[in-house]
Amino acid sequence: MLGFIFRICIVSNNRIFFTADEGRDAVYVRQIINHHQVFTRGPESSVRGIFTGPIWYYFISIGFAVSNGNPIGGVVMLILLNLSIIIVLMTVIQKEVNKKIALTIGFGLIFFWPFFTTSLYGFNPFPLVALSIILLLLLIKNKYELALIPILLSLNTELAGAVAFLIFYICVGLIFLVKRKIDMKKYLIFTFGIPAIGVIKILFDYLRQPKVTSNSGLKVLAGTNFKQIALEFIKMIGQVSVPQNVYLGFLFIVIVTIIYLKQKQKNKFIKKFTYLTFILIFISYLFFASNHGWRSWHTVYIPTLTLIALLLMCYEIKRIGKFLIFVVLVLQIVSFQNNLDNYLKPSPNPSLLYNQMKILDWVYTKSEGNGFNLYTYTNSFYDYSYQYLVSWYGKTKYGFYPCEYSNFPLSIKTLYIPHPENYVEPKLGCDKFRFLIIDSDTNGNENKNWINDFRNQTIFLESTKIGNTTIEKRKVPDKIR
Repeated sequence: MLGFIFRICIVSNNRIFFTADEGRDAVYVRQIINHHQVFTRGPESSVRGIFTGPIWYYFISIGFAVSNGNPIGGVVMLILLNLSIIIVLMTVIQKEVNKKIALTIGFGLIFFWPFFTTSLYGFNPFPLVALSIILLLLLIKNKYELALIPILLSLNTELAGAVAFLIFYICVGLIFLVKRKIDMKKYLIFTFGIPAIGVIKILFDYLRQPKVTSNSGLKVLAGTNFKQIALEFIKMIGQVSVPQNVYLGFLFIVIVTIIYLKQKQKNKFIKKFTYLTFILIFISYLFFASNHGWRSWHTVYIPTLTLIALLLMCYEIKRIGKFLIFVVLVLQIVSFQNNLDNYLKPSPNPSLLYNQMKILDWVYTKSEGNGFNLYTYTNSFYDYSYQYLVSWYGKTKYGFYPCEYSNFPLSIKTLYIPHPENYVEPKLGCDKFRFLIIDSDTNGNENKNWINDFRNQTIFLESTKIGNTTIEKRKVPDKIR
């Protein structure tokens, strides 16, 4: 309960990120809540044209519904998920090891910044952390069939991480097969048969995409990237023990691992959890190094699993183990405090919800009671965040929609917004003001010069800057009106 209250206080006052990804999810969720629309695919993955399953939308829709559409609803769902997995993990460790190390790991996770950040905004890859822990706990219990469930769920969150999970599951299944914990029939069914259903659905959706889109998406799979990924993994792992110096931290973990492996007597649970963690990390490295598609969120589960394994290994080391745990926790708490202080400071980041709401307040106030058009120039090209916020915040507070609000004038919104016609009324007269929200110097390669034509065809009236975002108020010349 204290952990929940603490996290809610941190994200209060709209102190959450609401990026294009979260905005995209929100416009789909509002269709689920308001119009009971059924979706058969979820967010697009990092490979263009390939989509996850839709369960993520339905998961966060619970939070959106309870919070009356507030984007914090998706964040609350992740907070509850993360705190629930801490409780589950502590319960298992208390039973398999003892209460002291269970409480220590629970405390360590609460003040572990990489884990904490997975509940600061509603990003669809973040459930991979909880799913990875469930996956390992089920495998430790020899529940090979049930361990498929978190993998199938991961296909609805982030596909690259899900593929790493599936390869890991296949490899662990071979160990189970050799040790005769499962038979060949069960192995083939659960390793290849059932996952094939989800994979076929994803491939079917991919093949339905235009050829240009599908071909461009496959470019990330060309070539290997072993050296760069090795450096990224070293930093990712090193931050777990010494976040102030990740290379020293990586060396620290290597030394602790060597000492642990030399221990003659090992707790069975700790041994299995540690070994499975290392196998998953190694397989993830091989998979992501085999292509150029890796992004930091694909392996968001690795730091948390590494911290758990590190604390468990330290606990097993005689004499100096407790001291090592103390050092790790102190360094993590210091890092957590520094990161939290920075996060709580006012930021000009255009993706922060409180900045976006201030921008809409300025636009509506400067409209002088008239209708207006609103366009967003952003590096994500699609203005998902404002597509949702105009509906949830602007219309609710000021009573009307802009006459047109899109990513550029006369944009065909049905290409990226589900049923935009549901969010256009009421509106006021539309022949005077035009507002331009500029989040970036570019909005990508698609139609990037529209802003120049827009400025040439309108008269500048005034502008302001909120954070890093510039907002221009313009009007249409009388002869055009």
